[in-house]
Amino acid sequence: MLHAVVVGGVGVAPAGAERASAVPAAAENPARWDPRVRELVRFVERERKLSFDHPIDVEFLDDPEFVDALAVEETAQDRKLDRLYAGDLHALGLVGPEFDLRSAVDELDATGVFGFYDDEQESMTVRGQDLDDVVVRATVVHELTHALQDQTFDFRALRRSAKSSGADFARTALIEGDATWVEEAYVATLPVREQDEYEALFELTTEPVDGSAGATAPAIDLLLATPYSLGYSFVAYLQFTGGTRAVNHAFREPPPSDEHIVDPVSFLGDERPDPPTKPTLAAGEVRRGGADEIGVVLLYFVLATRLDPRVALAASTGWKGDRYVGFTRDDVPCIRAVIRTDGAGEARELADALVDWAGSDPLDAVSVERRGPTVRLDACGVADAALPTETALLEAADALSTRFLVYEGIEDASATLTPTEVRCVTDLQITDPVVRELLFTPELTPQEQRRLDRRGSDLAGRCGLVAEG
Repeated sequence: MLHAVVVGGVGVAPAGAERASAVPAAAENPARWDPRVRELVRFVERERKLSFDHPIDVEFLDDPEFVDALAVEETAQDRKLDRLYAGDLHALGLVGPEFDLRSAVDELDATGVFGFYDDEQESMTVRGQDLDDVVVRATVVHELTHALQDQTFDFRALRRSAKSSGADFARTALIEGDATWVEEAYVATLPVREQDEYEALFELTTEPVDGSAGATAPAIDLLLATPYSLGYSFVAYLQFTGGTRAVNHAFREPPPSDEHIVDPVSFLGDERPDPPTKPTLAAGEVRRGGADEIGVVLLYFVLATRLDPRVALAASTGWKGDRYVGFTRDDVPCIRAVIRTDGAGEARELADALVDWAGSDPLDAVSVERRGPTVRLDACGVADAALPTETALLEAADALSTRFLVYEGIEDASATLTPTEVRCVTDLQITDPVVRELLFTPELTPQEQRRLDRRGSDLAGRCGLVAEG
């Protein structure tokens, strides 16, 4: 249930969020839109090429009332799940042993959310009393997009169709990525001054934290934002390759795993995960919660916290499916995962990366075993383990963004390559030190361009291709 944690918080990205309410649905919808949002409603309909079935209630609240409305009453079961999730994240080295997940999410919600859409009530709540602030207007666009998605594709049906945490992540990323795409399109229509105000929000940095109780660990910040950032890149790729029709198709036939969000070629090729049987526990190991999956997104970020992101990406792209169970050994939270890969070579690459990732941890804290195309990982929390830095996490996120940009660049440059060939060339390029060094150099010298062309030709050959030009 790791993904349920990292994407289940109600809106930690600045724009806002979609959330499910425990309150029964409203008896009826308003007959007309609030006049303050009518123009933004029309923008969302034009951008998404869809029409609302009916207006929804829009409530504008001052800060204290908004924070109260945003709060979700936590049950004893919720608190138990929070502790289980935090234990799993500690076992994977992302947070410290005393990390309080609920406090971290609440802290981010209180300061970083400007609005939310409630799909049970079919209503939207906005922070503030007017639309003078560009961030509030962008938030309204984002949340109106959620309302339009819900009326068109039915959020509750989407949630019910998710059979794993990876599938749940994929749906969340699709929903948030699409809303972020529309939000960005709206911001692009604004005067430069307002665009600068909007962008300034994303340049704010937080004080260094240690991941202990009450702190907002950098890893949690990143993981909670990932459905928005990766989702946006995924939707942008769909728009690039197939336009709005491709995005609508993704809602009607949603991705079955988070691999598809990281690698849209696997989605277009309808590649399906093949998870292994869940691992068993030994005597003296006490189960914590039910079995679930780590998924390729979290696997990548775990590796990239301690390894070069290129190594982490190369190791995690062979993921075919996994199952893990959380357990306690000598009162220390641990996880045991079995990860299936595309083949023995991919399993060897992943196992080697996991061994390097374990690094200086005590030998009994992490163990890695490989058998054919599967890898077994045992990882237990280490009290004094160094937590990932914000710099490492940002570099890891940047590597994924680069992958999407290279995908689009290769697609644009060659109409003759199949999606699978595009993926092969892309992954070789973004993990190749020569190409990575030169790829985003603003102005290449003739010598550097020849060097890049030669290297690109070599890499194309490794994919069984003859480089064009």
